[in-house]
Formats: sequence, C-alpha cells, structure tokens
Amino acid sequence: MSSINQQGEKRSFKQNLSIFLSNNRTALIVIVALIVLSLAGTAVYTVVHQDRLEKSSLLAEELQGLLEDWRDSEEDAEKSELSQEIEKKAKEAIDSYPKMFAAQRAYLVLGQLAFEKEAWDEALENYGKLADNFGQSYLAPIALMNAAVSSERMNDHQRAISLYQRVVDNYSDTFPDASYALLSIGRLYEKMDNSGAAIDAYNEIIDTFSESNWTNIAHNRIIYLETVN
Repeated sequence: MSSINQQGEKRSFKQNLSIFLSNNRTALIVIVALIVLSLAGTAVYTVVHQDRLEKSSLLAEELQGLLEDWRDSEEDAEKSELSQEIEKKAKEAIDSYPKMFAAQRAYLVLGQLAFEKEAWDEALENYGKLADNFGQSYLAPIALMNAAVSSERMNDHQRAISLYQRVVDNYSDTFPDASYALLSIGRLYEKMDNSGAAIDAYNEIIDTFSESNWTNIAHNRIIYLETVN
C-alpha cells in the first residue's frame, strides 16, 4: 500500500508541475527572455566599454606623441600647426572620453604645452582641472606640483603653497616628491618672511620623511633661520 501511495504522490507532483507550467507559460517565457536580454546587454556593454577604453588609450598616446613632435620641431610654422592639432585632439579627448585616461592625458598635455610656452594662467587652469577631476589618478599630484610652479612663476606664492599643501595632505603615502612639496612650502614662507611657518614645514619633512634626500636641507634651513632670528 505504501508503495502505491508514493507512486500516486509522484504522479500528482508531475501533474501539478505540468499544470503550473501550462498555466504560467507566458510568464515563464517573459522571464527567460528578460534573462537572455540581460545577458546579451551585459555582453554588448562589455564589448563597447572595452572598445572605448582602447580608443581612449590610443588617443592619449597620440596626444603625447604630438607634444613630443612639438618639442622637437624647430620651425615656428610647424610648431604652430602642431599646437593647433594638440588643442583639437585634446578637446576631442575631453568631450568624447570625459571620465577616461584620454581626458587625463589631454589636460596634462595642454598644461605642459602652456607651461613650456610660459602661458602660466592656461597651464594652471589645465593642471587644476586634471587634479580636480581625477584626484585618484597617479597624474594628479604631478599636475598639482606643476600648477604650484606655475603659480610661483606668476608670483602668487600663497596659491602655490596651497597647491603644494594639497600634495602633502593627499598623496604623502604614494607620491615620492611629497617631501619636496614641503620643502617648497618652507622656501616660499621664507620668501614671505614667515620664518615660523617655514620652520614648521621643514620640521614636518624631518618628522614625516626622515629617509628623504631633502632632510639635510631642512635641518640646515632650520639652523639658519633660528640663528638669524
């Protein structure tokens, strides 16, 4: 009797499953279709994203190559043409790939181009955009250092100090020239006749970057400042 009842229960389950599938066929088809579409959409996104990454990288390399060509050129007409081409390609990179490496490289190349032309305002602007928009990039502290130098060339020492300070505050653990940023802060405070702030910066080099090549200079500057004051 027990065996017969078990077979009946099995037949009942199969019958119920068949009825469920029959009654919900449309819903199941929709669910399967959605799953298939989702998988297909993910695959398409991956392919498109990879394609954009490759194009972004190629454009970044092209921009760097154009900058090198501009540096190597000795003819004014050719340099002017290359400068225009750099600006055109940089705009394309920023507009087409605003969150990708091409845009980072574009801001850096524009900053370097302006810097070497001694167009300090323009250099500062582009370095600043790189640092502000891509703070996690390895290029960000480099851009901040260059922006600080641009500010120095404009005799805006206070702005330069704030830019160097951003390097110290945000990239001390990852950027090898963070100690040099502090040394620059001390140097600028000396120019501004603020010996106390300069000594504080130099002491921070000694305390935080004891293995730095700039430590001895920091020691010497502290001794000098304490002597003359």
